[in-house]
Amino acid sequence: MNQNDIDLDWSKRLAMEIADELVAGKILAPKDEKIAARIAAQEIHLFLVEGDRPQAGSPRYPQSQP
Repeated sequence: MNQNDIDLDWSKRLAMEIADELVAGKILAPKDEKIAARIAAQEIHLFLVEGDRPQAGSPRYPQSQP
């Protein structure tokens, strides 16, 4: 399994969890859960492919100045 396979799997799992919570919170209709998860997984995967990952030193998470 390469990094792209891992990223795809992670994106799908995370997106499904989010869609499931949106259904549980009555924000999303159950009939729309799968399509919402597919759309979210695609967006999450794009972030990962572009190297936008939650890690210290990322431009999105600059180190605090003392």
